[in-house]
Amino acid sequence: MDPVIIVHGGAFKLLDEEFVPSEQGVRQSAQAGMAVLSLGGSAIDAVEAAVRAMEANPIFNAGLGASLTRDGKLEVDASIMDGRTKKFGAVACVPDFMHPVSLARAVMEDGEHALLGGPGALAFASEKGLSHFHRTDLVTEGALKRLKRIRSERADTVGACALDSRGELGVAISTGGKTNKRSGRIGDTPIIGAGFYVDNSVGAAGATGDGEAIMRALLCYRATMFLKEGLSCGSAARESVSMLDRETGKKCGIIMLSPSGETGLYHNTPHMPWAIASAGTGVKSGISSEKSVLP
Repeated sequence: MDPVIIVHGGAFKLLDEEFVPSEQGVRQSAQAGMAVLSLGGSAIDAVEAAVRAMEANPIFNAGLGASLTRDGKLEVDASIMDGRTKKFGAVACVPDFMHPVSLARAVMEDGEHALLGGPGALAFASEKGLSHFHRTDLVTEGALKRLKRIRSERADTVGACALDSRGELGVAISTGGKTNKRSGRIGDTPIIGAGFYVDNSVGAAGATGDGEAIMRALLCYRATMFLKEGLSCGSAARESVSMLDRETGKKCGIIMLSPSGETGLYHNTPHMPWAIASAGTGVKSGISSEKSVLP
């Protein structure tokens, strides 16, 4: 089985000066995941590596530079899921945390709970030896500017789906949530079936967009059910986004990956940075499904 990884950097409207760094960022994320896969690593290892790369990149709304609440706090959510076991781990409203995707993985592997939030998640992170950061380490000038402009329409979650050489699938998602959100707000990112879903026998999906709408629609679970009905990844992605638009009138984007390595992505927002890396074919990328700014 040839390994494949697909990543996205959020569905929203990019500023002109964000075109190049956003596409570069998703390429670097896909390359980080493919570096794991090419050495025989697991899909779970690959999606964690890919998402960590975006969490450490201030161009994205995850980890470093994550969006701020209306009172200027940084609260992040993340999730990870194994397509073979269907086990998942998720965290929500974790303050001042650089790599919540790794904390979500620790929750999954610990096995006692599936979703932890707030101070309890931080206490668990301390038990597992995962680093907590000071707010000043993670709040960037860009995040402060977004809050000042109150660009609440921006919903730039990051995510990755991977297929490893053993034919196993994984998905991981991370976000700072909506700019100007209420403190304590939780979106679709840590909610199984909404912001993420994976099943080795069907496929993987990761969503980005209006979290409240994505939760109501159980978007990623329903997207994988389109694959089960026989749709291609591209058609399933398109139908999922169209379905959300019909049912809620909200905007979103989605990436998908099948057990055979077929990829699909679709969004009804102006932009959604994405990249796909596969064995032997290098990396493809764009700032939307129709536009690339890199050679």
